[in-house]
Amino acid sequence: MKKISNKITIAIIACTVIVSTTVAVASTIISMNSIKTESQEKMKSVAEANAKDFDKTLIKVTATADSLSKTLESIVDVNKLSTNKNSYENEIRYLISNYCESNKDFAGAFVIFDPSITKEVKEYIMQDGDNKGIFEFTKERDLDKYTPENKDLKWFYNTINNNNANWSEPYIDSSTQLQLITYSVPIHKDGVAIGVAGVNMTLKYFKDSIESMNLYKSGYGFLLNDTFKFLIHNKYGTNDSLSTVENGHYKTLEDDIKSNANGDTTASMEGNKYNLAFSRMSNQWTFVVAVPENEIYAPITRLAIIIGILIILGTLVAAATAIVLANRMSDTIKAVTEVLGKTSDLDLINYETKEINKALRQKDEIGAMTAALSHLRQYLREVVSLLKVNSEKLTDFSKNLSEITAQNSESINIVSSNTQELATGAMKQAKESAKGLEDLSSLSKEVEIIVSTSHKVKNQSGAAKQKSYTGLEAINILKQRTMDNELVVNKLSETTGQLTDASQNINNIIIAINDIAEQTNLLALNAAIEAARAGEAGKGFSVVAEEIRKLSEQTSESTRMIGKIVQSIVDSVSEMKHNMDMSKNAMSEEKLSVNNAEMSFEEISSAIEETEKEIEVLIEKVKAVSDKKDKVLSIFEDISSISQQSAAASEEVSASMEEQSSSMEEIANTSAALNNIVMQLDEITNKFRI
Repeated sequence: MKKISNKITIAIIACTVIVSTTVAVASTIISMNSIKTESQEKMKSVAEANAKDFDKTLIKVTATADSLSKTLESIVDVNKLSTNKNSYENEIRYLISNYCESNKDFAGAFVIFDPSITKEVKEYIMQDGDNKGIFEFTKERDLDKYTPENKDLKWFYNTINNNNANWSEPYIDSSTQLQLITYSVPIHKDGVAIGVAGVNMTLKYFKDSIESMNLYKSGYGFLLNDTFKFLIHNKYGTNDSLSTVENGHYKTLEDDIKSNANGDTTASMEGNKYNLAFSRMSNQWTFVVAVPENEIYAPITRLAIIIGILIILGTLVAAATAIVLANRMSDTIKAVTEVLGKTSDLDLINYETKEINKALRQKDEIGAMTAALSHLRQYLREVVSLLKVNSEKLTDFSKNLSEITAQNSESINIVSSNTQELATGAMKQAKESAKGLEDLSSLSKEVEIIVSTSHKVKNQSGAAKQKSYTGLEAINILKQRTMDNELVVNKLSETTGQLTDASQNINNIIIAINDIAEQTNLLALNAAIEAARAGEAGKGFSVVAEEIRKLSEQTSESTRMIGKIVQSIVDSVSEMKHNMDMSKNAMSEEKLSVNNAEMSFEEISSAIEETEKEIEVLIEKVKAVSDKKDKVLSIFEDISSISQQSAAASEEVSASMEEQSSSMEEIANTSAALNNIVMQLDEITNKFRI
């Protein structure tokens, strides 16, 4: 078994190591994050500050070139340029000299007119050949040098052909052997590019600024153009770009820089991990600073070593302290363990050793545990003494309980037998009562059906009576309607007779009109004959006579048609009169039938009233039977309920007697078990040493 002192020592050392390691790791991580954030902000600040400084110079370059171009556009006449070689020479030289003298950080300024327009070379280039701030005009190139194939003039033709301002790629000027970058702007006249004005800058200006930066131990900066080619780098040349060097290893870095104007990122460069910050300038150049990550975290590395040493020293001190404390605690715990062992062996004799007394005086958990153990042993001694005394008393009580239980058990068996006979009789009576109640319930249901049927018959009788009243009312209404129809038919018959007379009168009128038409026709014919005899003088009268003849013929035709219509009306009226006569006969028969129906409904109503009176008497008698049936049924229900309760009570008493008998048996068994327990308790208490 492992010693407790070793466990305590190991626990203290483990806690010390875990806590100190956790603190060290947490502080290291927090410090690394803090230093990383601080370095990122510092690098971004350096990148943005230098980019702003460079941007100021670039803005000054673009502003100078733009100003020079605009000035020349306002004063130059193209015709004079092509006819007079010396036109504007003094003004242009003055402008260029003025711009160069006021900007000593420029490498030079120039104005070159397109030879294809001027038909000769007109270039004014002022440069600081020794890069000492002394500007001089250079010698003009020969005309045959001005070709698009000349690499020294590539920037010139790009500006002319594209017709917009641009920055050139870095190049070595053949006359000064300086590495230059040119910003050139086209000079427009009437919408046509007639030349180029621009400013030259040496890359040495930017290179000196970048190399003078102090970023940690080996951090450095570099400059990229708008296509991410290197303008200034301590390893790569101006023909290299991020996407091509190292087999495209930096393509991801290019994408990061391309997607953000300012920011920071990380990349693996030259076999080490680098932190980078970048800032975009107004001409889309990008300035980048790069610092090895191990240099940024160098203070953290030193701090981690110091913390590791302190952890080791702290662990050694904690181990020594733990060993001393564990040994002191171990002696006391051994003494307490020895007493616990004696207690487990039922040895409750009071032992007071030096170690136990020392433990009792301690004010910690061990002292409290020792005191509790001492109190427990004292309490156990008292309990064992009391158990021995009570064990003897329990033995006497157990014997008396066994004798009393045997006597009670015999009496309960006799009472149980008598109760069982009583319960059997009560059950028989309850069954007979239940059967009688069942028969009476059936009779009660039949009576209820009769009552219900009687009420239904009464309701149906009332409904039939109401129907007879309704039918009688309908007969009266029908009788009145028949009388009304009879009056209408009589009046209609009278009107039909009048219509027949009127039709006859119309027919007489038509005959008269027809006679008049025939006479008119004869008169027209006679007039036509007389007109014919009169010759030319009677020609007009002949036309009138012809029209009168046509009119008389139309009148005759119309009277014939009216005669047919009137005859049709006369026929219809005759048919109507015949129908009216038949309707009058039908009305008489209908009137007789209605009177007979009225008498029948009155007889039905009287019969229903007599039937209703008889049904009322029947319902009263059935109701009396139903009331008496309910009383008898209630009495039988009470008798059945009492019988069932009596039987149930008898069964409960019998069951109680059986349970009592079983309880007495259990008491007897418990008494025997109690006697065995007392004997076992005596054996246990005799094992204790007090």
